[in-house]
Amino acid sequence: MDKKKVLVKVHPEGKFVVDLDKNIDINQVTANARVALRNDSYTLHKILPNKVDPLVSLMMVEKVPDSTYEMVGGLDKQIKEIKEVIELPVKHPELFDALGIAQPKGVLLYGPPGTGIIVCIKKKSLHLFTEQLFVIMATNRIDILDPALLRPGRIDRKIEFPAPNEEARLDILKIHSRKMNLTRGINLRKIAEMMPGASGAEVKGVCTKAGMYALRQKESSCYSGGL
Repeated sequence: MDKKKVLVKVHPEGKFVVDLDKNIDINQVTANARVALRNDSYTLHKILPNKVDPLVSLMMVEKVPDSTYEMVGGLDKQIKEIKEVIELPVKHPELFDALGIAQPKGVLLYGPPGTGIIVCIKKKSLHLFTEQLFVIMATNRIDILDPALLRPGRIDRKIEFPAPNEEARLDILKIHSRKMNLTRGINLRKIAEMMPGASGAEVKGVCTKAGMYALRQKESSCYSGGL
């Protein structure tokens, strides 16, 4: 490699071979040193102290884990509506132009706490990259919102997230117990029947607590008593 070039890791973008500024001595650039690059040319123009400001580290963008709607249970209807109102205008705006109608500008997701609203917002934000502005609102108290905020033209779709029914609870149990080491004969449907009124977060919590119970009992698998 040229004596005026170095390999720099730029978090989280990757690794780049960059030029050194004329004022930088190549001997001062050591492995794992923290450096500053110019925005326009990526030229290395400053060597930074090793200590990281805590406020700076808080703003660092971490790698986003892969996440899909397959990890969300019991919300097939809501996920379909979210795709229609958010993905369709972004991926196929020509359909709206052909019909001569305006694209949706916003959506409100509402329902009791723990029913998967925030989970769906996270899934959508990870997979939607667009220059268009789209408003996603979420609340568990739709009754106290100003009606002017919810009028058509501001919020074009309202999607309710109710407490999961028995089938939805079973679906959630299957998803969150998928990687668990369960003993044979565990009847997840029976467990779902025993949890009327439970939210999705509470159903997920049952799986987590069952795993912790098995750890306390020094068991290698979760059994029906733990669940």
